[in-house]
Amino acid sequence: MKGCFKTCFIYVCILGCVRVYGQTIPVGFSTFEDFYRREQLLGKADSNFSFTSRPFFPTYLQDTSDVFYPENEINNIGQKGASDTWHFSKGFVKLLPVNWKQQYNSDHPYGWNDGVMIPSKGYQTSVSAGIFVKLGVFSIQLQPEYVYAKNEEFDGFPTEQTATLWAAYYNEIHNKIDMPERFGESSFNRLSFGQSSIRLTVGSISFGLSNENLWWGPGIRNSLIMSNSAAGFKHITFNTVKAIKTKIGSFEGQLVSGKLEGSGFTPPEINRVFNQTKLYIPKSTDWRYFSGFVLSYHPKWVPGLFLGISRAYTIYNGDMSKGFNAYLPIVSDFFKQNSDNDEMDLKRQRLSSIFGRWVLPESHAEIYFEYGRNNKATSLKDFILTPDHSRAYIIGTNVLVPFRQTANTFLQFNLELTQLQNSSLKDSRPTDTWYTSNYVRHGYTNKGEMLGAGIGPGSNLQSGSVAWVRGIKRVGIRAERYVHNNDFYDSAFGAQKDYHVFWTDMSISTFAEWNYRNLLINANVCAIRSLNYEWNRMYFQQEGAGLSGLEEGRDVFNFQGQLGITYRF
Repeated sequence: MKGCFKTCFIYVCILGCVRVYGQTIPVGFSTFEDFYRREQLLGKADSNFSFTSRPFFPTYLQDTSDVFYPENEINNIGQKGASDTWHFSKGFVKLLPVNWKQQYNSDHPYGWNDGVMIPSKGYQTSVSAGIFVKLGVFSIQLQPEYVYAKNEEFDGFPTEQTATLWAAYYNEIHNKIDMPERFGESSFNRLSFGQSSIRLTVGSISFGLSNENLWWGPGIRNSLIMSNSAAGFKHITFNTVKAIKTKIGSFEGQLVSGKLEGSGFTPPEINRVFNQTKLYIPKSTDWRYFSGFVLSYHPKWVPGLFLGISRAYTIYNGDMSKGFNAYLPIVSDFFKQNSDNDEMDLKRQRLSSIFGRWVLPESHAEIYFEYGRNNKATSLKDFILTPDHSRAYIIGTNVLVPFRQTANTFLQFNLELTQLQNSSLKDSRPTDTWYTSNYVRHGYTNKGEMLGAGIGPGSNLQSGSVAWVRGIKRVGIRAERYVHNNDFYDSAFGAQKDYHVFWTDMSISTFAEWNYRNLLINANVCAIRSLNYEWNRMYFQQEGAGLSGLEEGRDVFNFQGQLGITYRF
């Protein structure tokens, strides 16, 4: 026994001398994320990195001396001074960038993938800063975030809307998901742990506690299972920090168990009554347990190809039973046959997806997809016969085209389609709208915002952009068509469906990312035309005649401005 302890002690000491990393590039630092993704398309970054499990670590990059100054390598100007880092015998202390973000919406909330920020009208700002400490195999990343939102009042779902439509509004949305229309009636502020973590990292594996945002899947504008549209949540993580290479290819992944919280805010008009029944059903005050994983595989025989799978489970803490499978249900068979007899299994909300990404460095391009279900197939035969049941998907492409043969200068084209609206199969085989649940009535959210695709339940997005890029600099334009919750529309308007009632946002935006010395500046100016805002095309009645016609839909204009400033020490 003493010999065993001695061997383990020597092994740990040796590992302590191995070069390990714990510092991450947080999800949401789009300047760095997009830059390194472009570098991979150009064949300059690690070809084994899938970009499907983030945050990612410096171990994937060719030059890990300072990941926050990638332009030094690109422009061949040499490394900057190390005034932000203090070394000692067992490790070092490093100052992390200060990140200040500002956002303004003129008419109503708009936007997603903004982490700690909330959906709000008016001015909003967030700031983060921190330090990274490495001591042998141990590391601490302390990077709290603070957000303030003026949270001005705006027009929501019309109070004058018919009682029937208000009933559908509650039955299909607010009683099945924690997605408040407004986060309180006054200004909003919150201080959180942000992108903080404590880790033990050895070789390619890291284990620890974290509050960081996660992103699973290859999407750029949306991800089906995990994105940074909500604030990060407290979790235990077991993940790779670089690809694990085997004889058949390389693997990356992450296993997470965590705690999800409610927003603490109620929907609008909670005292409304329909058919002598109160519409609002209060949600449980219990927290939810989250368990999920993502795994990607890069076959050695097909350069640039990444295939993966992700799964997520949520359940109220009070419904948890004892046993290993209660805390790690992902170890169950993918097509579990006896789930109908498992009481706890019936109380879980589950989502799953498969995805693929194919990088073509010779063409400076990539194509990617993600296909998911919010209701598992009972068998392989069931999946083959009804692949459209409860499905959602993302498909996209990203291409770099040399610009006038100028060194390191390209035009970048990105197209991405996200479809969350249920297929027509729902008429013969009913299913929940994506991210909503009849039992876990907070839905797939944390603190009132989506864990998955930020466009929200039943929605669709078509996005296209073109940009001029040179190194870390980028200037471009993006056009998008965003259709809000068509599943609610289908349910609420029933036989009276009218294409004029679709709530559709048409937007065009210009964006820029620029570096100057220690500063990184991100700016986005977006004009949004909301057609039939809040499905506001109301039925009107004539006395004694019942339903007789439609009022003209309401279209509104919204301006959104965003400005981010990052200071790198």
